[in-house]
Amino acid sequence: MPIERDFPVYSKLTGKEIVDMPEKRKRRKVAVSEESSALTAVKPVKVTQHKLRQLALQTLFVMTLQPDTPKERALAFALDGAALSNPELTEALVEGVLENLSALDAQISDSLSENWTLARLTTVDKTILRLGVYEVTKMETPSKVALDEAINLAHDFSDDAAATLINGVLNQFL
Repeated sequence: MPIERDFPVYSKLTGKEIVDMPEKRKRRKVAVSEESSALTAVKPVKVTQHKLRQLALQTLFVMTLQPDTPKERALAFALDGAALSNPELTEALVEGVLENLSALDAQISDSLSENWTLARLTTVDKTILRLGVYEVTKMETPSKVALDEAINLAHDFSDDAAATLINGVLNQFL
């Protein structure tokens, strides 16, 4: 059955006019009820604990750079349209760090050498340290796991020098 259109359609590959699209190349239309929204249409995905920590880091990073951003919006930005079936760790880390921010910063400042200050650290490194210190001191995560995860976050989002610094600082909390 030919498609009726008021304008010619050209192939991007050949540049020739397409007269009739084969049946198998037509896009299928998905019926979506009026009650469903974009958030409920996405199938929740179970992700690793490392990925959940990455999402917590990205959420806290956005909230550090834009303090007036609501937590839900920053988390939605970090998720980039995905839905989690197990968001508990991410939410616990974000809420815990935000509630204990000044205490965590004081602990980190006290553990830095005299040549370093909290203001001298990059935003990513500060956020990783906050996550790591919170996880080591306030959560039931084994200390070595929290340390390893923080170092892996530094390798993912910063550089090797930052990973070394984070390792040295967090080792003081073990």
